[in-house]
Amino acid sequence: MSDNISMKNIIKDKILLIVLGVSFLFLISSLVLILVNQGKLVESLIIHVNAFQGVDMMGDVTDIWNVLLMGSLMFLINTLLIKVFYFRERIISYIILSVNFITSLFVLIKIANIISIN
Repeated sequence: MSDNISMKNIIKDKILLIVLGVSFLFLISSLVLILVNQGKLVESLIIHVNAFQGVDMMGDVTDIWNVLLMGSLMFLINTLLIKVFYFRERIISYIILSVNFITSLFVLIKIANIISIN
């Protein structure tokens, strides 16, 4: 019963819900971006470009999916940690929430970058 009460309190926190929702939308946008452009991608992809040396990392299509998978796993783990720390140390839950947001944003930027280069 107390777990249900704690979830109701977490759901009432508007900042938490909005930032988690935007982070989740970043991941969904990354998934849509991959699915829309999957047919256009070649087997050998440029993963990283250095400004001074040029292309320094190559990969294939599964590497894009791996970036999304790792970002999604981090989102899930961070969301569970937010729930654990919400009533113990609320500031830690907000720090983890900001890390969650930044990670999801970076996943979207990385996937968009890989797709735009190729």
